[in-house]
Amino acid sequence: MNLKGKKRIAPFALLMLLGASCAKNEVPEQPAPDNGGEKPSAAFTINAGISDSSEPKGRATVDPQDGKSFKWQNGDKFDLYLSSDFSKKNVFTIDDASISTDGKSAKFTCTDFTKPEGDNAYLAFYPSEKFSYADGTFSFTIPSLSQTENNNTEHLKDAVAIMASGDNIENNILFKHKTALFRFGIANNGAETLNVKSVELVSAANCFGTTYSYKTSDKKDSFGGATKTLVLNIVNPVPVNKSGDLKAYALSMPGESVGTKLTLVITKSDDSEVSVDIPVADKASTFEAGKYYSFSFTYVNGALNFESLNVEDSWTEDKQENENPAAYYVLSGTDALSGVTVYKNDGTTELTKSGNDYLIPVGDPSFKFTINESTEDNKVMTSTSRMKVKRTVSDANVTYECSEVSSDVQFVLADEKVEQGYYYNSDGKCTQFPTYGDVQTIAIVFKVGMGEGDSKEDYDGKFADAEIKGYAIALKDASELVQWGPQEKIDGLVNGTPWGDFRYNGFQNTNVVKSLEGFGQDTYPAFYNAVNYDVSAPDASSGWYLPSIIQLHDAIVNLPNIETLLNDAGGSYFGQDYDARFWTSTQGEDNGTVKACYRHIIKNGNNDKWWHEKTNNGYVRSILTF
Repeated sequence: MNLKGKKRIAPFALLMLLGASCAKNEVPEQPAPDNGGEKPSAAFTINAGISDSSEPKGRATVDPQDGKSFKWQNGDKFDLYLSSDFSKKNVFTIDDASISTDGKSAKFTCTDFTKPEGDNAYLAFYPSEKFSYADGTFSFTIPSLSQTENNNTEHLKDAVAIMASGDNIENNILFKHKTALFRFGIANNGAETLNVKSVELVSAANCFGTTYSYKTSDKKDSFGGATKTLVLNIVNPVPVNKSGDLKAYALSMPGESVGTKLTLVITKSDDSEVSVDIPVADKASTFEAGKYYSFSFTYVNGALNFESLNVEDSWTEDKQENENPAAYYVLSGTDALSGVTVYKNDGTTELTKSGNDYLIPVGDPSFKFTINESTEDNKVMTSTSRMKVKRTVSDANVTYECSEVSSDVQFVLADEKVEQGYYYNSDGKCTQFPTYGDVQTIAIVFKVGMGEGDSKEDYDGKFADAEIKGYAIALKDASELVQWGPQEKIDGLVNGTPWGDFRYNGFQNTNVVKSLEGFGQDTYPAFYNAVNYDVSAPDASSGWYLPSIIQLHDAIVNLPNIETLLNDAGGSYFGQDYDARFWTSTQGEDNGTVKACYRHIIKNGNNDKWWHEKTNNGYVRSILTF
């Protein structure tokens, strides 16, 4: 199977099962002998045709061009088992010549396949010969990974575990990922060559799973063998020259919670090590199967620097029009939708049901449903499926409108929680999806839990009976170009710097300035506009304030998809023309000159932190604590 291309597809390979055929040597159908209700062995073809018995020429892996895309390739095989006899393996082999130009469809054939007349329930596993079976359980273990050269992914071909199951072999087979993909990008911005012998990702928790099991009796997945270290060896140490970059790839399965910190350790060819902590690991509570984790680092003067962690719900290509030969995506009838009727987005036509599931037409990939608002008391509706969702609250009901569906869909009604990238709403509730109607999304969560240097005692009793859950950034600018304030030093503010100040003390800073005599629009416009942002904040929150330098920095770094999040909630990106300086509440001194820190935000550019005289002009974006 080849992970290749520049657009993402859904996190499974989709193949259509057609009837048995013999394209090269047609044999008239013979009467079936009395063999217990089974048809005699014959060639059985997926996606039509019959394959020559050619030897494998190499299996798929991740395409190094984008590091995540997924296609079939010469020599691909998968193993299929029928519920009538899980001990019997049926190997389906690809017909190399049948692979389509885009690599998304091909013919697979098992030349000696006995198809039962009755129960056609099946399990299918890729890669072939890598899953074991014993005592009713199928198992897979990720092999040790050794990359042979820079930006090479052949070492993943026998470690990419995917699995499919169904009740009828005549229907579509949907392969779904059981591993998570990691990509490590390290840019060498120094003068010396970096020779890399191994890459390790280290955690204080056993968060890197190594084994997958499927128990046939209860039809459930399980993961195990978790360790604290994910190791990728480089067979021949890779030299990364100045202005070059290393691209390395690894796989893991779900394990324990990641915790709050990871560490990347690089071993050089001389066996010396260089490492860096990753402070944004809380955006990935666990490493989930089917997700793509892209880490970016820089190497300068012998030191590693962490730049970003981007998490995507899929590490395969986007669904393209008409590439899916199936007619429907499946909306699973979970407990979250118990007793709920699901309609097309016209609101009147009910979706077709198949058992407890709904069928979403590929030609019209959208649907909607409504639940009572009380259903979500202390709960939050979640989904990992790839689609666009709009949540509307009206007259004590909540309606979910889903569009641009590009995979099977499942909703889960989970215990109420807070996560980075969640939407903070006018009723104080955090939701995965943007909210409209009687309740409105007003901010995006960028930090979970209390930040460094903050204290709930500093919030005028707001959190006397509750803990600080997190911080959220407003959807729009509070003001365009305004001054920070008068140039003189404010004694009540603790001096900081743009680079080494990690205190979440924006609320305290803002309160100090608000208490100054003459505080107002004309004296301290940056603070005044931040506090008086024209969207009401919930009473249980801190109210709006001007963030500290690290708070505004984290809002950008922790939310790599912040523009999409803002746009989906009716907000807007920072400043004008995607190039703007935003004031923070952090004051400092530069060689005896009093200054205020700002964050320079450039879309798709090199964002930086710096400081300026307070009488310069900058934009303002408010945040709040909740």
